[in-house]
Amino acid sequence: MVRLKHAPTSGRGSAGKALLHSMTACVVFSLIVECSVCLADDGFDREFLSQFLVGTYRIVGKWPDSPDTYTGVAVISREGDFLRVEREIGGEKDAGTGEVKRSETDGIPVLKITFQSAGLAYEGTYIWSSDLDNYARISGYVTRQGPGRRTKDPGMECFFIRQPALE
Repeated sequence: MVRLKHAPTSGRGSAGKALLHSMTACVVFSLIVECSVCLADDGFDREFLSQFLVGTYRIVGKWPDSPDTYTGVAVISREGDFLRVEREIGGEKDAGTGEVKRSETDGIPVLKITFQSAGLAYEGTYIWSSDLDNYARISGYVTRQGPGRRTKDPGMECFFIRQPALE
């Protein structure tokens, strides 16, 4: 037979104190676990957002530090934890990678795309919303990247989904 050891009952209320300490320990432990889960989850679903952005888009844009504008096509697809972005502008093809992440300034989710065009490195920072048909509409600024490449006048791009039924 196994005997359980009880809390000492020498003073009035010692069992109540032991119970209170146990409850306090449980509450503190629960708060620690809850807070660590909150800190591990940054509050947005990268998987869902990355999938939402997948598609074939028409691009309208302006090059950084230039008044030159362009139109083209971009295909965004999933490739592991990242997005692959293939672009065709003016007959020239380039490819880059994208990632949904938090912005450094205010923490909102953004799409960061890095790519090279005509041998020059670029980075785009985009936000998105849903259009009237619940497809992603993406827009943002594009800057030159690399040593000594400070962009004075950022480029801009808008991505509009290409709907096969309309073509």
